[in-house]
Amino acid sequence: MNSKKKINKRILLKIWFQYLGAIMPRAVAASTIRFSAQPRRYLPKVTDKPLIEAGKELHEITDNYDVVGYDWGNNTNDVALLLHGWSSHALSMRNFVKPLLNKNYRVIAFDAPGHGRSNSQHKTLTYKKLVGDLIDKYKPKTIIAHSAGALYALLELKTRVNIEVKNMVTIGMPLNAIFTVELYLNEFSMHKFARKHFWNKIRSSWQINFQDLDLTTVYANQIGINGIIVHDVNDMTIPYSHAVELHKLWPKSQLITTHGYGHSLVLKNNEVINNIINSLII
Repeated sequence: MNSKKKINKRILLKIWFQYLGAIMPRAVAASTIRFSAQPRRYLPKVTDKPLIEAGKELHEITDNYDVVGYDWGNNTNDVALLLHGWSSHALSMRNFVKPLLNKNYRVIAFDAPGHGRSNSQHKTLTYKKLVGDLIDKYKPKTIIAHSAGALYALLELKTRVNIEVKNMVTIGMPLNAIFTVELYLNEFSMHKFARKHFWNKIRSSWQINFQDLDLTTVYANQIGINGIIVHDVNDMTIPYSHAVELHKLWPKSQLITTHGYGHSLVLKNNEVINNIINSLII
């Protein structure tokens, strides 16, 4: 899709969300929920072929969805689990693989439902459940996660008594799920009438208690594992203030502040990545 078509599509979406949201709020709210199940899908690049071929392909079933993953390294080594964020895919974490292998980790990464090569629609709680399933099956010693993947990992860890995770690395992570949804609604200036119907429908159909998806409520100063919080002061998606608040909640955490990488470019910066890897408790 060329840039002109992208601009036209954004204009049409804004008209739908903002103006028609005032006239037909129920219809706009229902369509928004459908859109949320269809994130932008990114597939591996041609340049990823050697990395893919160096490992093996994995498949897991979560909520009857087939999800695709990758496995690098020796099966007997401690596992490092890589988790990507919204509208991304497993290989967005590609630059972590080699440094972790050099530290004698086995590295596991999966495409979330509705992302990458996983052939299902995205559902917020399905991804969260997948993260829990991966923690239970692969028993990672280290988890390195970006954005929503990091939020789901911490939420899932809270529900487990005997965990083997020694290191939890969050990168550009929101403190709660409501913020990420509001971010999506604000992008297109959804009208308040449609927004009200949207939240009512989400709460009734998904049966979600959003307090259970809020780290400030769930943890309340009880995050007991070693943590590394990475956040850029210029992150325009998830404000840096989320990292500062998380650092207060997490006694065993260190805060790595970056400058000029926004929400995602830090995943490509080898200096920051090596700093993270060298800070892990082995």
